[in-house]
Amino acid sequence: MAQGELGLQMDSASKTAHSGARLDRLPIGRFHYRTLFLLGGGLFVDAFDVYLMAGVMGALVKSGFASMAQVGHVVSATYGGLVVGALASGYFSDKFGRKLCYQVNLAIVAIATLVTALVNTPDAMAIWRFASGIGLGAEAVVSYATLSEFVPPSKRGRWLGLTAFIANTAIFASALGGYFLLPRHEGWRWMFGLASAAAFIIWVIRWSLKESPRWLESKGRIEEADTILREIESEYPETTVLPDYDETATVKSAKKELSATALVKKGLRVPTIIGVMLAIVQFSAIYGLLVWLPSFFVKQGLSLSTSLQYSLFMSAGGPIGTVVAALLADKIGRRKGVAVFSVVVAVVAVLYAMQSTPVAVVSVGFCLFIAVYVTATFALAGYTSELFPTAIRSRGIALCNGIGRIWSVYLPFLVVGLFAFGGLKAIVAVVACLLILQAVVVTVFGQETNQASLEKLDSIADKQASA
Repeated sequence: MAQGELGLQMDSASKTAHSGARLDRLPIGRFHYRTLFLLGGGLFVDAFDVYLMAGVMGALVKSGFASMAQVGHVVSATYGGLVVGALASGYFSDKFGRKLCYQVNLAIVAIATLVTALVNTPDAMAIWRFASGIGLGAEAVVSYATLSEFVPPSKRGRWLGLTAFIANTAIFASALGGYFLLPRHEGWRWMFGLASAAAFIIWVIRWSLKESPRWLESKGRIEEADTILREIESEYPETTVLPDYDETATVKSAKKELSATALVKKGLRVPTIIGVMLAIVQFSAIYGLLVWLPSFFVKQGLSLSTSLQYSLFMSAGGPIGTVVAALLADKIGRRKGVAVFSVVVAVVAVLYAMQSTPVAVVSVGFCLFIAVYVTATFALAGYTSELFPTAIRSRGIALCNGIGRIWSVYLPFLVVGLFAFGGLKAIVAVVACLLILQAVVVTVFGQETNQASLEKLDSIADKQASA
């Protein structure tokens, strides 16, 4: 069999399509960019819908639609939905496929967010934000898992970072939309409506994406995997001679598929604990600190307009942070990146809490956003998706995200309590301690995944699971 030719045939002798090896040897082409932008587009909608609450919370309090406590209930309901969505998506994605799962979850987001824009009471808003959260929680789990299965290992860190960049431009977009819409009468309704419309558009376009051949082969659906691989390979010009691939690198078939219970057994316990910790710490930094900054400004006496201006400028650091992470991911590795930048975030957060002048607050806050999103990109977009075998990758990511989301449900109450106790400095102190702990744990116990094929990581996971 000529490995460098297009239209490769399935290896009938070993009954494997060599999905991983054939995908990993492909040069970056139109297929990769299309996958990047459509998966990234769904994550953009996901992030926009979550981050719009940063401005909406202040607007709801300022307009009298809801009290600070009621806003806390709405946020907690959203996070509760995120928990359900994250945990459920892991099972459904590994059971029924990546494509079906990420299309269903985006449809839920589009419908529930539209209804949220029409509600008239804080209680009704909490109910529909819970429903939205189910779809939102699933999106982050499935999209990163799917992209990691398509991109070659030499580019995987950068491309996962680029996906995070697309997603996190939503930070700035939501702040910009809030700046123009939220000061208007019931402008928060337009914010939710905008998120719903974007979700529907991406949902329609994304039907063109292909199912993951790695997932199909892990389920023993060899012919389907081979068909999709040949469709992908046929997109390259006829003159293209593809590199040889490693025929020993095979995706585990359904008969050898790991059970989800392996995640909590001795072999995979450490990666699972690390993944859970990454989710808890990143969510603490983002949803326990950054998302609340506009509300903190309002409670400290600033006008809603000024608060949104501050947030708009600082939030521009988020996308910059993801670009920095994308550029560094394949050079320094995800493990080292998480450890180093966790310490950086802790230091910058402490400096931020010490500032008092508007210029210093905004400038250091801008740097804080950059540092937080560098760390989050390394941890959530890259490292977590590489810790688990293909057959249970979504369930592994889902478990970590789900537990992190459970933590997020209680974060609003913790944040309000800490703010009442010691203001912003108390919140920063807790977040900084978590970041330092994360740096130590990843350095001591974490495994570097940089430049390794998913099949090699699967092999390591198999050995760990059987240890």
